[in-house]
Amino acid sequence: MPYRKDDDLEFLGSMNSVDLADLVRCLMYNKDGNLRLTQSLNVSAEYRRYGDDYAKYWKRIAQELQTFGADSLVSFLRGGMGVRYEEILKDICDSIGVGYSQNESVQTIERRLVAFVLSNAILNADKTQVKELNIEFKSQNIAIPYEKLDANGSNEILNRGGIISYCLTLAVVNAVWIAIFRHSLSIVDNTHPVQALDGIIVPINWMLTSPQKAINITGPAYRVTVPAVFQIALLRSKFSIDAVA
Repeated sequence: MPYRKDDDLEFLGSMNSVDLADLVRCLMYNKDGNLRLTQSLNVSAEYRRYGDDYAKYWKRIAQELQTFGADSLVSFLRGGMGVRYEEILKDICDSIGVGYSQNESVQTIERRLVAFVLSNAILNADKTQVKELNIEFKSQNIAIPYEKLDANGSNEILNRGGIISYCLTLAVVNAVWIAIFRHSLSIVDNTHPVQALDGIIVPINWMLTSPQKAINITGPAYRVTVPAVFQIALLRSKFSIDAVA
């Protein structure tokens, strides 16, 4: 299944190999650190030739995501073609219950997804830990009272763009990463301020795995596409900052 040209993934060609590392890992490895049985990236000619120089074969990496997306949707009706990223994103939003308009940009929908997960996790988190989150944000000169991190407030902050949007996205995606893979993103160490979001990891894990939710993250395709979409959202946020730097 070849890479299907996708305007919403073309920006990956501007990311460096360090940026792409977590995306590659979630495509290749499961939460236990074992190779996914359904992945094919590690046997590709590009991977064998370039290894961890991921920027050299970003299209092959994007192709892998499109393939998993095809597995999570009705792929046999697509003539063997991979699924465009927008379809993968909307499928996950529909499954979790994230509202969006069909004519909205992919980045706007990604921000709605991040805002939805954050606001719902905070709503169900221990209030003591949530208040600590507020203090930790202030230590980064980002004064966001946790009371304002409801769906509308979170979305408004994320839509501002810039460093504040990136920091908030990084914090949420890191919490999602810990909830799914039981470790932080590779770009986050134990002293990084986003660790303050540890208090919402349990609610995020429940949100993604609860039987009451339509999404089944225990399914082989969703185990990949869910974290991959969050990672793409984070990379796009970073790309937006780098593009105006």
